[in-house]
Amino acid sequence: MYQKVIEVVFAQLLKVISLCVPKRSNLVICSSGHGHRYQWNPRSFLEFFLDQSLTDLEIVWATKSKSMYKQMQDKWFPVIYVFSIRWLTTLLRTKFFVLENFDTLLVNMLTPWNILIQTFHGIPLKSIDYKTKREDRFNKIIMFGLREKNYYVLSSSPTVSETLTVFDTKNKVVLWYPRNDVLYQNKQNIELSVDLSSYDQIYAYLPTWRDNSATITQPISDAMLEKINEYCAQHNILFIINPHPRTRGITFEEKSHVKNFTGMIEDVQDFLVHIDLLITDYSSSFFDYMLTDKPYILYCYDYDEYMEHREMYYDYFDEMVGPFARTEQELYSLVTSVQERSVDVTYLADYASLRDRIHTHQDANASQRLYEFIVEKCLP
Repeated sequence: MYQKVIEVVFAQLLKVISLCVPKRSNLVICSSGHGHRYQWNPRSFLEFFLDQSLTDLEIVWATKSKSMYKQMQDKWFPVIYVFSIRWLTTLLRTKFFVLENFDTLLVNMLTPWNILIQTFHGIPLKSIDYKTKREDRFNKIIMFGLREKNYYVLSSSPTVSETLTVFDTKNKVVLWYPRNDVLYQNKQNIELSVDLSSYDQIYAYLPTWRDNSATITQPISDAMLEKINEYCAQHNILFIINPHPRTRGITFEEKSHVKNFTGMIEDVQDFLVHIDLLITDYSSSFFDYMLTDKPYILYCYDYDEYMEHREMYYDYFDEMVGPFARTEQELYSLVTSVQERSVDVTYLADYASLRDRIHTHQDANASQRLYEFIVEKCLP
């Protein structure tokens, strides 16, 4: 709390100074994970820009992590360390900010000469964290910088209305998300200590975080994991469990074909291309995963408890295709019957309908569209 207060005060000081500093119309700062991570849409956009050797924009990555700063420097990435002199001078001259979160410092220092492009890190399924806090007085101050001039990158028109009720803005652009480009590029951007090629298929359980993570219910018992492990061993399947970084309380013993990937995957988007079956819950990751046309399972074992803390933008059981598992036994049944759904004509039609509803664009050109959008805004 005190850190946020300090950041807000410091941001207001920077804002006053920034008002007097001319902006470079082609200068862009990218950042994600509140400055602590290198992932999601801003990362994909930066790497697209570097891969294409484009020169009409100047893009730099801002990080608060010293280790990340050094890693990016070693790779010759354009990076600045937050709170350094170089960061300060760059910040005051920057016109565009491409983020996926609401960094307290950056949001509060925005002036009428800045343009914030908010890309999010997930298509809204559950209520956005900001909405659950916006009635708090302090968070209202934090969000004061979210003005009509800011832009919100969305995946499709159906997602617009719900997003706009949260941020009270009309500036939405359906460009799609740069992070999804990788799903069409067949890139192998992830290095793992486990050799995935030795398995016939990869199943992954990627649950979202809980607001009440301190009291989270264990999602799968050890006895059920042993049963799943036996099935996976028979069919040469690797079953991966990768809890959300903000989730505590999910513990289990690894088995021959059940592995814990906690902390091994920096950006889950890179991992989706390896997965043959995704198991999640209220995470919007399955929206992106649908672009692969591969099967998924929604394991909502704690649905009633979860709904006490979050709202849904959709009717979960009516509008989402599923299949749904409310118990671990139902989960096991669905895991072992994946092939049956792959030939179910009705299910495949419903799957395609939801995918097309969520994703207006389905290609590898989201970064290109965002780039062209920014270049257009650079013009006088």
